[in-house]
Amino acid sequence: MNTGANCTNSGAITLTVTPAPTAPTLAVNSPVCTGSSVNLTSNTIAGATYSWSGPNGFTSTLEDPTIPIALPADAGTYTCTVDVAGCTSSSTVNVAVNPKPQAIILGVSTTFCANETFTLDGSNSLHNSSAITNFQWQLNGVDIVGANAATYTGNTPGSYKLVVTNDLGCVDTTLTPNIANADPIPTPIINGANGFCFGGNATLDGTTSGAGGASVIDNYEWLLNGVSVGSGPTNDTYLATAGGDYQLIVLNSNGCKDTTALFTVTEHATPKFT
Repeated sequence: MNTGANCTNSGAITLTVTPAPTAPTLAVNSPVCTGSSVNLTSNTIAGATYSWSGPNGFTSTLEDPTIPIALPADAGTYTCTVDVAGCTSSSTVNVAVNPKPQAIILGVSTTFCANETFTLDGSNSLHNSSAITNFQWQLNGVDIVGANAATYTGNTPGSYKLVVTNDLGCVDTTLTPNIANADPIPTPIINGANGFCFGGNATLDGTTSGAGGASVIDNYEWLLNGVSVGSGPTNDTYLATAGGDYQLIVLNSNGCKDTTALFTVTEHATPKFT
């Protein structure tokens, strides 16, 4: 009797192999300047979720994430991983963050006499591991033609800014403008006779001179042929006893001064009778 039993059974199982998704195609607006935005982009893959990682602790689950203000620490390699039904694939993209210069104007305000000039100094602007290749001065938000040096000399009141560009194409503008204010100047005036007889004199009168704005006159100075012949806060008149070219310099309480044109006084010779 054969009591052995060879029992068999069979069944079928279906094994589905899901292919990995196509690696994402990445793009970035690199290089960027410090402070600008980094725009990371991927092509759209149907049914995919996205996972980005990168320097400076960066992570995102957006398809096209953005770093709004790029810092030097944000430079490096970024990885984007796409997941479709549990299957993944990845791609990388590199980001370069270039240094930006820093525009600096010495001082925040400038006061000058309306008949003089002032100089703004941007030579302390920082290159920040690059080279500054251009300076551009602006007045009231408009570029001043030809003002491309580290310093600017002008005589127009207003709001001045400095724009600097480095050799990497990165740009910076001063945040706080330098406000240039013009102080009014005095108006010196000479009245009086422009001649006298030999041995006589002529009184030159500067009392109608204007101080300029709300200022007051601090000093009068009289010149004869370019040489000072009298000066003082109350010397608003001068007794001319010699012929020549007279001028009056008036200094006001703003520290501004102005000078008259030549006022010629002639000493007439005594007539001779024959």
